Amino acid sequence: MNQQKLPEQNILNIQDIFKLFFKNIWIVISCIIVALGIAYFYNWYSIPTFKVSATLLLKDNSGSSSSSGESRYINSELLSRSQNIQNELEIIKSFPNISQTVRNLNLEVSYYEYKNYQYYNAYNESPFKVFIFKEHPQLVGPVFDVILNSDGSYALKVEKQDAMVYNYNTGHKIGERKDLEFSINGNVGQVVETDDFKILVTINENDSLLSSDNRRFAFKLSTIKQLVSHYEQKLEFNIPDRLGTFIEISMKTNSVQLGEDIINELIQVYSESNLEKKNHLANMTLEYIDEQLDEVSASLNLTENNLQKFMSQNKLMNIDEQSTRLAQQRLDLQNQLAELMTQKRYYDYIKEYNSDNSDDTQIVPPSAMGVQDPLLNNLIEELSTAQTQKDNLIQNNQQRNPIVNRLDIQIKNLKNTVSENIAAAARSNEISINEMQSRIERIEREMSELPETQMQMGGIQRNYNLNNSIYNYLLEKQAEAKITKASNLPDNEVIEPAHMVGLSPVSPKNMMNYLIALFLGFTFPFSILLFKSFLKSTITTQEDIENITNAIVVGKVFHFSERKEKNVFVSSPNDKTAETFRTLRTNLNFAMNGSSHKTILVTSCLSGEGKSFNALNIAASYAQMGKKTILLDFDLRNSHSVIKKVDKTTGLSLFLNEEVALNEIIQKTEFKNLDFIHSGPVPPNPLDLMEKEMVVNLFDFLRKNYEYIILDSPPLAQVSDALAIIRYSNLNLIVTRYNVTKKKLLRLVLSELKNKDINNVYIVLNDNKLVSEQMGYGYYKK
Repeated sequence: MNQQKLPEQNILNIQDIFKLFFKNIWIVISCIIVALGIAYFYNWYSIPTFKVSATLLLKDNSGSSSSSGESRYINSELLSRSQNIQNELEIIKSFPNISQTVRNLNLEVSYYEYKNYQYYNAYNESPFKVFIFKEHPQLVGPVFDVILNSDGSYALKVEKQDAMVYNYNTGHKIGERKDLEFSINGNVGQVVETDDFKILVTINENDSLLSSDNRRFAFKLSTIKQLVSHYEQKLEFNIPDRLGTFIEISMKTNSVQLGEDIINELIQVYSESNLEKKNHLANMTLEYIDEQLDEVSASLNLTENNLQKFMSQNKLMNIDEQSTRLAQQRLDLQNQLAELMTQKRYYDYIKEYNSDNSDDTQIVPPSAMGVQDPLLNNLIEELSTAQTQKDNLIQNNQQRNPIVNRLDIQIKNLKNTVSENIAAAARSNEISINEMQSRIERIEREMSELPETQMQMGGIQRNYNLNNSIYNYLLEKQAEAKITKASNLPDNEVIEPAHMVGLSPVSPKNMMNYLIALFLGFTFPFSILLFKSFLKSTITTQEDIENITNAIVVGKVFHFSERKEKNVFVSSPNDKTAETFRTLRTNLNFAMNGSSHKTILVTSCLSGEGKSFNALNIAASYAQMGKKTILLDFDLRNSHSVIKKVDKTTGLSLFLNEEVALNEIIQKTEFKNLDFIHSGPVPPNPLDLMEKEMVVNLFDFLRKNYEYIILDSPPLAQVSDALAIIRYSNLNLIVTRYNVTKKKLLRLVLSELKNKDINNVYIVLNDNKLVSEQMGYGYYKK
């Protein structure tokens, strides 16, 4: 037989994978059952999570304002600007909006019900209500377990939890409590107070203590910042279509009602904030007009009283035609003067704003007060727009944004330009007022020629008409501002109110979890088995040997339990192990067919692989057939013997050293037809003895007197002794052991034998524990 080494194969083929699977099928099935069990308990005990969603439309009002005057300004792009959807997203989920939502819904107290070893969210389902006294320190963080009794009492308990002592009024942390644990009894409707908390528990109107008896509820206190941080992470904002201005607001929650309330309230808070910004300018205009009306109203009342008193005292009901004509001219001029005076008041108002460095978003527009100056109107619009942009950036914590610096420069330049324009307009206004007063004085000189009573009447009438004109003018502007404010609407529309998405929870997904468990239960153990098989460095299957060499595996020796008697034909002749040696003997006969002398050398890579055990039982199997057989222990470095009751004082080492005769070292065994030659005392030069001429004489004698010669030689990978006697054998048998023999070591041994042109090498797999992998058939007695 010519041995040829094959390349190592690290990749398992399909057949190997199937063998590995069916070999470990019960391990895989067990893992699948365990995984499905875990999935079942996970589905059963997991708190369902639902998805709640709403859709909001942001309106584009960029082209909606085409009117002039104050209406054009109040509905200008400053207030009904084209929406930047990304900016609006940031505004919606900003801290002020979410914190206001939390406050509106009173979410500082969260309610739970304990069942199935879990705390379920009991928002709007808890039978009781907890009122916290915000001026008193409160425990924030721990879960307060509450057990209600039908008699109105309850037990309040906290078990080993960390807590923060917090003051809601000041918003400051007072202290910390580590591993807090206490139990307090209280009654519904009575205040429970300690140094660290103060609460009042009441029962909801529609709930009964009987339905809550011995049920376990819980509540938890949280700060506004904690809640805002929590819901900032929970809330999701998506833009379904980049070409549209729709925003989808969603969140995953354990309570559908809670999710709907939070999203709807958040939209409401955003809408009110948006409308408040749009109404801001109209409110400022109305506030300014109201202040002016209060001042003019007092003066008008005084002049009206004076007029009525004078007419009553002098019994004047009408004046003549000339007086009427002059009075009408003077009234027209006074109306014009009233408008000029109103403009002068506005110019003084603008100067005061610029000098006080007041908020430029609070400036009343010129057109709202009847100042028809397009340049000044545009400057005020630009100033207010720039200030609004700056405020928005600051509110979103972008103080370091370079745009803020550019806006500061722009605002400063606009203020200077406004001041210059106001100065010029004020000078022009002053000239107009002086001219108007001169014309009025001329009319009054003409009226002075009238009788003294009528002249006095005219003076009183003049003051009254002037105040009345100013008052009526302001009332007209007030009505216009109110109409504009009433017509304002938010720049958004709710397309879909908050609602649950789908008909079932988004988590846990029962079927998906079972599929994942099934997949992991199969792949996880099987992957580990594949990985271990791939990285396995020892011989585990016959294929491992076939991947290393084309040497024939002549037999697999079944696992033999450790016993004092190593000869299986003596200790258990009907055992499975004995049957495997009989099968091995048959295969060896086929391998040695035609050999006149049947000498079998039994070796291994290392000690401990069953070399001596196999050599003994191979020899015993031939002796059982009636063949005269001898077993030679050629392992001169080891005096240990697998055969009991032998003389260890003499042996092969003494014969080779010519100290004893050959017939003196041959020992009879208790097993019929089986003789044995012990290795003898350990010599100092084992290899030298094996190469002596005495070895040739030994084998000549044995071949003449025995039908089968079994050589128990030293391990090939540890010493080279076996190579010295391997030329005397007809068949070389290498014993490998399951999960012991190293693949790499076996490859090196076989490679060395090939390099030395040593043929007739066969393999035995020792210590096989699976009957299914035995070669051939046998009948085993239990």
